[in-house]
Amino acid sequence: MFKLAYLNGCSFVDGFKGLDDSIVKTELDIKKIINNASHGCGNDKIRRTTIDFLLKNKNLWEDLLVVIGWTQFTRFELWDEFKNKNGKESSSFIQLNSKLVHNKKKSTDFLERMDSSQAFPSPEKSLIRFGLKKDIHGNDMSDKFWKWFMVRHYNVRDRYDKYLDNILYLQMFLKTNNIKYVMFDSLWSINETKLSDKYKFKYNEIDFDRWVWGDDKTSWSEYLTDIDPSHTETRISNTDDHPNENGQKIWLKIISNKVKELYE
Repeated sequence: MFKLAYLNGCSFVDGFKGLDDSIVKTELDIKKIINNASHGCGNDKIRRTTIDFLLKNKNLWEDLLVVIGWTQFTRFELWDEFKNKNGKESSSFIQLNSKLVHNKKKSTDFLERMDSSQAFPSPEKSLIRFGLKKDIHGNDMSDKFWKWFMVRHYNVRDRYDKYLDNILYLQMFLKTNNIKYVMFDSLWSINETKLSDKYKFKYNEIDFDRWVWGDDKTSWSEYLTDIDPSHTETRISNTDDHPNENGQKIWLKIISNKVKELYE
């Protein structure tokens, strides 16, 4: 049916790369696959790189299927000037991962483990002022800076709000340009009820008819837990909840069924 499927998401979607191409192509009735997912990325990156790909490849839109697996909303990205040495914007972002917890005080525990030399590898190059009422020079850009950044600028409700913004922005782009797509929640974010209730005015604008769900509108991860509570049949291990090949095939089949329902 489609000439090309473009996939994007975090490590869950990236795991499809480990399947035989023929399995994915057969399930989705696709001739070619581009999988732009990456481990540890946040929804900012998923939205950003998908839009970039689509704008650079307008000639592909007519026969394209876009498959988006959104990730945990607490993840985010920051531009890193010191990574921008080769002029390639795509490699100039820090992906800050989901070990951040839903508590400002506890969030600093994670940052105490960050290696500040990785975030600011060239101390002599930068002088910044970032809401701390004083200049922060390279040699002072330590874990203390990151603690202040998180305490002052990181907010879980704000991250959920931006998560919905990412979904709506990409949804509107796809619909406006008549690009066929399906979306799903790889982990657990979309139905975080305490937050989704607060942002109903945005949540209600999401076209969930084009979302892939497990039973009772669950995410990929939640669905695998429902059918395999011991995590022995569908996950890599008891300590690694990423889907194994069986878990990937199960969700791929659900995606396939949704695509057929929408576009056949």
